[in-house]
Amino acid sequence: MEDAGFANVVVTPMGSDRVFIHCLGGEGIWKVFNDAIHFFGMRFSDLNKCSSKDVSYERGAWLRIYGTPVHAWNELFFKLCVPWCGRYIRLDVCTVDRARLDYACVLVSTNLVKVINSSTEVVVDGCKHDIKLVEEWGCNLG
Repeated sequence: MEDAGFANVVVTPMGSDRVFIHCLGGEGIWKVFNDAIHFFGMRFSDLNKCSSKDVSYERGAWLRIYGTPVHAWNELFFKLCVPWCGRYIRLDVCTVDRARLDYACVLVSTNLVKVINSSTEVVVDGCKHDIKLVEEWGCNLG
């Protein structure tokens, strides 16, 4: 923010894909936003005032999805695989580009505290497939 000329604007991570933005020195953040709405609109997908719902715990988690049939390799399929464990955020570049097909990497926002490690069965074009969701955790997998 400082490089863009907003020396008094502070961005504090809140976990997952959320941040808390405020101004130092008493200047109102909404005045700053209104004066540079285009700048902030390009950097943040959604701007909201704080409310009581903002205290819930969320964290970002990269999941590896093993066992995806090649003909089902697309963003919609991966979005359908993860809602039980979190809110879909995005795929990594290697998954989008199909640079490797042994596993997909999906970023989710989750309120689960434990490391995600589960299996499930999916049906694609009438055939059953077992897929495994394993959270990347530090240098190891969950």
